[in-house]
Order: sequence, then C-alpha cells, then structure tokens
Amino acid sequence: MNTEPRKQVAAAIDMKSILCAAMLTALGLGAGPAVAEDPPGCTHRVVINKSGARPSSVNKDPLHVRTGDKVCWKIAGSRSADFYITYPGPSPTNSPSRANRGWVVHEITAEHTGNESIDTYKYDVVIPRGGRLDPKIIVDR
Repeated sequence: MNTEPRKQVAAAIDMKSILCAAMLTALGLGAGPAVAEDPPGCTHRVVINKSGARPSSVNKDPLHVRTGDKVCWKIAGSRSADFYITYPGPSPTNSPSRANRGWVVHEITAEHTGNESIDTYKYDVVIPRGGRLDPKIIVDR
C-alpha cells in the first residue's frame, strides 16, 4: 500500500494549521492572556489619562451621546486597570460600573428631553486609592 499521498496530505494540513494559528495570534485571537481590545459595538471610546495613580483627564469632555449608544472607557496605556464609572446623581444607564478586562461599557438608556439640565449627567472616573475625575455626558437627539 502506497502511503506517500497520505503523508503529503498530512503535511499540507499541518502547514495550514500552523499558518492559521500564526494568523490568529497576530490578530490577537489566539489562545493566551486576554488583551483589552475594544469591546464589540462601541459607539464612543473614551480614554482616561492618568497622572501617577490619579485620573487627570478624558479625551471627550463633555461627551455627546444618543439613546442606545455604547460608551467604552479605558485607562490609557493599561490593559486591565481597576477603575469605576459612577454617577453622583441620576444615571443615563443601568450598566455595571466596574472595569471588566480593562473596560467599563455603558449602554445609554436615557432619553433626550430637550432640557439641558436633565440631559447632562456628571460622572466620576474613580481609580481605587488614586482619586476621581468628574467629566460630563450630554444626551442629544
């Protein structure tokens, strides 16, 4: 029985597996530690800048959003930082406030009312043992 064609097929399959694994790894989709990539469906990506352990600024303040938008916060240069997004007053979302794999993601559920004081939400970026920052979200039409 001639097994030479089977060896060629097996070698071709092994080479495809190696190339596929290399491509998935290059794209960040292979096995290994979780990387803080953008969560799916982000409408707005907000980067939090730090000075030491303290949050110092965000790249969008105020942030203009619409009902149904997904806001995704991340600390600049950090893959999985521990931080929170909280609202000292009314909240435009029901989403969790603690970072998960380096991101906090809020889906905006508040409706635009046309009243600027109601449509403006102060929020806090809180880094444990590092302080807080208080930017704004404005719900537009």
